[in-house]
Amino acid sequence: MNDIDLYKNKGLLRLSFGWNFKVWSKPFLEAQQYINNIPKDVLEIGAGKFSAASLVFHGLSERITIGYYTDDQKHAVENIVNEVCAKYPSNTVYIVEKIDAFTINKKYDLVIMKSVLGGLFRLEKSSINDCNIFMQNLASRTLRNEGTIITIDNGKSLFEKLILKFGARKNGWRFFIKNELPCAQHQFYFGLLSAFTCETRLGFSGQLIDNYIVAR
Repeated sequence: MNDIDLYKNKGLLRLSFGWNFKVWSKPFLEAQQYINNIPKDVLEIGAGKFSAASLVFHGLSERITIGYYTDDQKHAVENIVNEVCAKYPSNTVYIVEKIDAFTINKKYDLVIMKSVLGGLFRLEKSSINDCNIFMQNLASRTLRNEGTIITIDNGKSLFEKLILKFGARKNGWRFFIKNELPCAQHQFYFGLLSAFTCETRLGFSGQLIDNYIVAR
């Protein structure tokens, strides 16, 4: 347990997790209780135009490095950082740069990945064993002593077979079940019904459905 309170600033939580913020922030806030101390150096792998989860440590951590994959995501990530810094002035130093999850070799106190593993290890191009080996290697390459990795990923829906019959999941994105990641020391999960996000399809109306009906 620790005394880090990430619930205090709901506005910052919304900016950090972006669309569907309640669904994504809920397991993250459960997991952060196992961080021993406030991390001085935070790394996020795979931030994008919809969110940069590491921003929840804005004003707490000394440095936050936010990694993106493609050049077209850089501007969007910088916009999120600038908005947070304008609304909530702090001494946190930000580094926004392209980062390859498979090659980065620098030590941090905390590494965060939000909806990353499923894309890195797509069904027809990799195995679940590849994913677990990657996680072990990532820890050895990026974590200081007593450092922590938090990864938040999509789980399989109760309607998964039906979804597949309707032609969804064609991009091969990997959806996980709990026992597929034995390398994790702690796991948190919730929800059985959700199959997709409404906000990216229905705008503000979808945001209300995602965050105040589905995520309750």
